[in-house]
Amino acid sequence: FGNTFATSQAIKAIVEFSKSFKENNPDFSYTVSLDGKQLAQSSVSDIQAEIPVIKMPLSEVKSGSTLQISQNGTGQLYSNFEVAAYNVNRKATALDQGFSVRRTYENAGNKKDIQVGDIVNVKITVTGQVQKYYAVLKDELPAGLVPINTVLNNEEYFIFDEPPSSPEPTPEPRPFDVTDTEITENGMILSIHQINSGTSTFSYKARAVSSGKFMAPPAQVELMYNPKVYGRSGTDSLEIQGVQVEPSNKILLVGSAVLVLSALIAGFVIRRRQLTK
Repeated sequence: FGNTFATSQAIKAIVEFSKSFKENNPDFSYTVSLDGKQLAQSSVSDIQAEIPVIKMPLSEVKSGSTLQISQNGTGQLYSNFEVAAYNVNRKATALDQGFSVRRTYENAGNKKDIQVGDIVNVKITVTGQVQKYYAVLKDELPAGLVPINTVLNNEEYFIFDEPPSSPEPTPEPRPFDVTDTEITENGMILSIHQINSGTSTFSYKARAVSSGKFMAPPAQVELMYNPKVYGRSGTDSLEIQGVQVEPSNKILLVGSAVLVLSALIAGFVIRRRQLTK
């Protein structure tokens, strides 16, 4: 809200509204069952009571399973169902349940291939039919890439390793509709205020650290307050090439190694002669 007075009035209105639904004096019991099998049963008579989280393995949830929550008494019972799973399907295809999601990896140096040490632009394109608000976008990188956090001082001037043109770093522009960016250990999470109808593109940078062929799980976007509206990309593969050493550089490396070895041997001989005197 625009000021603290407006905020306090909104909170007061919410409190008064909750009283009309007997939120302050709950007195009810509840039962949770999966396919007729009881998972939990308890009662609530205190507004401060904490209802424990009910966990069930995905192996118990079958196609067509029914989760039933029954309540007896007065008061309001709120529930939330969450699924925590990691997609390991190498052939997972894109899914559109309100959003169409596409992901690409591009060399920031405008090179066709990606090699170890290169900076990579990770671009995620989201397409929707109507404007939607409050979404979250999650992306996991393939194992050969690590995300770049430009907030850290050692990453302020990472682009092509060029020296800064001014003493103050210029932060990378962020779309006006992105309210928060969280760089995780393996990727990125974006909090998005609004996704306009049509196509929107979100991007972040990563560094190639290992050579090989890698798989990336689907990128996913969903509405925070209506997770049934979501979309995901397909599983992507990425090949990162090792650094190619030029023949002239190989000769230089071999020559340097010979010089270092010769110096070590000479030092060992001189030291031994000194000890035998």
